[in-house]
Parts: sequence; C-alpha cells; structure tokens
Amino acid sequence: MDAGALELGGLAGLVATGYVATHLDNLIILVVLLGAAPERRSAVLLGFLVAAIAVMTVCGVGVLLGGLVSPALVGYLGVVPLSLGAWQLYLRWRGRS
Repeated sequence: MDAGALELGGLAGLVATGYVATHLDNLIILVVLLGAAPERRSAVLLGFLVAAIAVMTVCGVGVLLGGLVSPALVGYLGVVPLSLGAWQLYLRWRGRS
C-alpha cells in the first residue's frame, strides 16, 4: 500500500469522526422525533437523510470551489451570512415602522 492511499484513508477516518462528533445533537433529535411520532417514522428518516446529503453535497462543492479561490479570500466568506442577517434585520425594522 502506498503512502498516498494511507494518507487518504487517514483523512477519510478523520472526516468520518468529525462528521459523527458534530452530528451527535442531530442524532439525539432524530431519536426523540422517532419516539414522539412513530407513525411518521419514514418522513422523519427521509428528512434526516435529505438534510445529511444536502450538507455533504454543499461541503463537496465547497471543497471543489476551494481550489479555485485564493486561501486569503476564504476568510471573507463570513461576510455572506452576516450580510444576509443584516438584510433580514433591515427588512423587519422597515416593516415595523
């Protein structure tokens, strides 16, 4: 086995561990929802799977686009959610006046 495959295997293990560690709260919510609504079990599981696949897809796209964007500019991506939040606050404020 070459060093590249070992490095890739280690990276895959790290990613899997990180995914499980950051989604423990989702697993708890899933178990609670399955217990609270057993008749809707398929809908709850489908929603969980769709959300997990969506997160992984967005991460994959981010990794692919990460090669195109300079690492110095990646820090500015935080401006996007801040701008969206500020816009929503402005719309709410404007709607109350």
